[in-house]
Amino acid sequence: MKKFIKYLLYFTLPIVLVIVAFEIYLRQIDTTYTEKEKGILQKAKEIKVLILGNSRATLGIDPNQFELYAYNLANVAQPLYYDKRIALKYLDQLSHLKYVFITVDCGSLNYSRMDSREIWSYYGNGIEYKNEMAFFPKYSYLNGYSTSIALKLLKNDLSGKYKIIKAIDLDNDHDLSKPIVKGYFGYKGTREEGMTPAHIFNRAGKGLDEGISPEKKEILSDLEDFIRLLKTKNITPILLTMPCHQDYVKALNKNMVKRAESDYQKLALKYQLEYWNYLQYPMKRNDFHDCDHLNLKGAEKFSKVLTQRLMQKAKQQ
Repeated sequence: MKKFIKYLLYFTLPIVLVIVAFEIYLRQIDTTYTEKEKGILQKAKEIKVLILGNSRATLGIDPNQFELYAYNLANVAQPLYYDKRIALKYLDQLSHLKYVFITVDCGSLNYSRMDSREIWSYYGNGIEYKNEMAFFPKYSYLNGYSTSIALKLLKNDLSGKYKIIKAIDLDNDHDLSKPIVKGYFGYKGTREEGMTPAHIFNRAGKGLDEGISPEKKEILSDLEDFIRLLKTKNITPILLTMPCHQDYVKALNKNMVKRAESDYQKLALKYQLEYWNYLQYPMKRNDFHDCDHLNLKGAEKFSKVLTQRLMQKAKQQ
C-alpha cells in the first residue's frame, strides 16, 4: 500500500505543480482589463473625460484625439451595471474629471449581465455581479478562464506578438503594433465577413423586437442613481449612441430603435442632460471593421467629431 501511495505521489506531484504554476501565471498576465486599470491609476489626476460602454465605445472612441485628457474605460460586452461600478471604483481619485460619456444602444436597458466576460472583468477590475460569483471561478483563474481559454492566452503570450500591446486577450484583428494608451486599442481595416448581409442580419437580432426586458426598471433606476451621483460631484454625464453602418441600422427593428431613443431622450430631459445620438451618423464603409464597430481610422474620425462638440459645450459652461 505504501509503495502504491509512493508511486501515486510520483505520478500526481508533477501534475499538481504544473497546475499551480499555471494558476500563478494566469494571475500575472496582462489583459485589456489590467492594462486599463494600470493606465487609469497612473493618470488619475489628469483625466477630465471618462468614456464608458461596451465594445462599440471600446473600439470606436479614441481618447488620444481629444483636446481634454480623456480615458477609455469601456470594454467588450460591458453593460451599464459594470460601467457604473467600474467608474465609481476610481471616481474619488479622478479629481479633475469633468465629463463622463455613458454610451447606450438599443439593448442597454435590456441586460445587465455579460456571461463569460464577467470573470474577465472580475479578475481585472474586482467588480462582481451582485456577489453571485461561484466559489471556484472566483478563486481559481484556471477554473474561471477555462482550460481552453487559458491555453489560448498562453499561446498568445508565447507568440511574441504582444510585447508592445501587452494585453494577450486581443486577437490579430486588433492593431498589436501599438501600446494601449489612455485605455484605447483598435481594430485594423475592414473585416469583409463582418459586412455580409448574413452577418448583419444576425448582428441586428434578425430584425426582431427584443421587447421590454423584466430588468429594464432596475437597470434604469441604477443608471439614474449613477447620473445623480455624478451631478452632485459637478461632473457632467453625456448619453451617447455610437455610429453603426447604414446597412446594420436598416436591419434593426424600427420599434426597438424608437423605444430606446425615446427612453434616452426622456432621461436626458429629466436630468437636464444631453443625448448625443450618432447611430445614423454618415461614415464610410472603410471606417468600419464590421457592421457595428469602427476601426482605427473610423475611431479617429469620429473621436474628432466628439471632441469638437465637447469643446463647444465646455466653452458654453
